[in-house]
Amino acid sequence: MPRYRIKFHLKGSNGGVKGSILEEVVECANVFEVENIIKARYGDVRIWETARPIDEPIKASSGTSSHSAPKASAGSPQPFAIILLGAVAVIFAIATGAIKPSTETAVNQQSPKASTPQTPAESEPLSQPIPQPEPQATQEFWGAFAISPSTSQSASSTSYPTKDDAEQAAIKTCGQSDCYAFSTFGSGYATLAESDKHWFASHGHSSEADSVNAALSECQSKDPDLNCRVSQTVHF
Repeated sequence: MPRYRIKFHLKGSNGGVKGSILEEVVECANVFEVENIIKARYGDVRIWETARPIDEPIKASSGTSSHSAPKASAGSPQPFAIILLGAVAVIFAIATGAIKPSTETAVNQQSPKASTPQTPAESEPLSQPIPQPEPQATQEFWGAFAISPSTSQSASSTSYPTKDDAEQAAIKTCGQSDCYAFSTFGSGYATLAESDKHWFASHGHSSEADSVNAALSECQSKDPDLNCRVSQTVHF
């Protein structure tokens, strides 16, 4: 049965994706069944790359190889006839100039003839190493926070290939007519904090605590008496 490779994201509770891209190899009858199998295994997912077939290796033949020499047919030339025809061909080639007879006198048939050292210009060029392709940089993914000023609704998105994709996903999840992308960020921990009047974001932190502290510190420095609080924290 053929196999197919598919890449996808798991979906979070807020409608966005969570975690990094997952890759799965599925064995099924055709490509149309792959997504159904993935959804049955993982629940609601966002397909990152559609299923692609995996080429199967060529199987070795089950037959055994034969090492016996072929039999000569009744019409095949005999060894003497072959030698005679070869001698005639050589004589004809020498007479027409296709082969030039050697003018050197054989000194010792038992000793090998010394080879003349080649000059650098005559020597064969050294084989050059085949350049190897440089490894591609790790794909950078993006996330975004979106907010609605009129309702204080907020939303987030993670693990999108471009900033624009991340912003559009966050705005769509936010769900209000005045939602807009407030902040975009790369991998790591990111936190959205709010006061009674303003929003604040921190991102690029290696731990959730650092991200939360940075966002709340920024809020308290700007709005110290306006009920600073964490709206949400994400990580990918």
